[in-house]
Amino acid sequence: MPGDTEAADAARRLRETRQRQRLTTMRWAATGLLVLMTGLFALAHAHLGSHPAWGYVRAFAEAAMVGAMADWFAVVALFRRPLGLPIWHTAIVPNKKDEIARSLGEFVESHFVTVDTIVARIRSFDTATRLSEWLVKPHNADKLGKLLTAATRQILASVDDKQIRAMLRTAITKRLQAVDLAGPVAGFGLDLMAEKRHHAWLDWALQATHEWLDSEGADATLGAAIDSVLDNRLLALLKGTATTRIRNGLKNLIDAAAKDPQHPLRLRFDDHIAHWLLQLETDPELGQHLRNFQAITLENPRLQAAFEGLWDELRTWLSDDLAHQNPALGRHAARIATEWGAGLTADAATRAWINDAMEAAAIPLIIDNRGKVAAFIQAQIDDWSKEEMTDRLELAVGRDLQFIRINGTLVGGLVGLILHLLVSATQRL
Repeated sequence: MPGDTEAADAARRLRETRQRQRLTTMRWAATGLLVLMTGLFALAHAHLGSHPAWGYVRAFAEAAMVGAMADWFAVVALFRRPLGLPIWHTAIVPNKKDEIARSLGEFVESHFVTVDTIVARIRSFDTATRLSEWLVKPHNADKLGKLLTAATRQILASVDDKQIRAMLRTAITKRLQAVDLAGPVAGFGLDLMAEKRHHAWLDWALQATHEWLDSEGADATLGAAIDSVLDNRLLALLKGTATTRIRNGLKNLIDAAAKDPQHPLRLRFDDHIAHWLLQLETDPELGQHLRNFQAITLENPRLQAAFEGLWDELRTWLSDDLAHQNPALGRHAARIATEWGAGLTADAATRAWINDAMEAAAIPLIIDNRGKVAAFIQAQIDDWSKEEMTDRLELAVGRDLQFIRINGTLVGGLVGLILHLLVSATQRL
């Protein structure tokens, strides 16, 4: 995010400023010590004959000056030409910039970004245990809940509702269109048959037919049917009696089928349903009819509007919940995180599975990307100018190099003093 980037840049600039200040301080300290040794040498040389001790002082200061100058030359030669003189093999860092970039990349790739090294680090880190320990702490679970709440607020404030509705509608429609209903519908029907619950449909049909036969409309319908087959006037006189007998016969048939679970009508109904369900599973044409019906149903405008409305309902619920000081979304997330952490703490097998999965996932990533590490480092350094690279390295290690100058001054002085002691002792012998 822009704010985080600006804060990181400000922190980096502050860190570099402090590094420059410390580097400058150490430079002045090392140079000041050289100046001090030079003054001490001049003073000792001026008083050389007044007391034997001045000889020791001069030997110490003289060797310290040599050590200081040698180390100053060595330190400066790493980054630039001493005094601007074109001395051979100086300004090593800027002149060897490309080689340093390549060597550094290869070094990191060969010694740090290896399968064994990274997998060992992942294994020793024990991700699952650390995760479980982190989750069981209430304040961490609360952090997760607040983080989820804040993220949800940002999402709701930034998303395009129209686009989300369309995406949700399209996603649900495609998902449901991809479902093959033939098998599930057939399985559901067979389950209903096993429980004899499909007979409720037959009972309803029988009852509805019985009620129709008792209605006035049945007389006209049965009479019209008899008229269509009785074209003789004499036989037509029997229509009233035939209508009554047909109606009573049908009612008796319906009553018998309603009372007898093993009635042939019921058994015929069972055979028909079983045959249809079997066809639904095995007949491609019937399955295609079902898929066509499924596609037409899913394209229904009211159903499509209902799919879009799911986002509006979810958004309303989230907005109402997030308006509270302590949203339920955050509380539920914190509770789930705590429960999951506690369960993970007690489940060694799951922890081992998570750790193994982390290792297994890391191996191909390492293999695929370890060659890119050297190229990345080299490309990054290639983007720097010689001056920029020199400045960055000097900021990183320059302060320690100034300590080398100081140590060289003091060690050189001590070596000179020891040599002077040995020479003096030899001369007295």
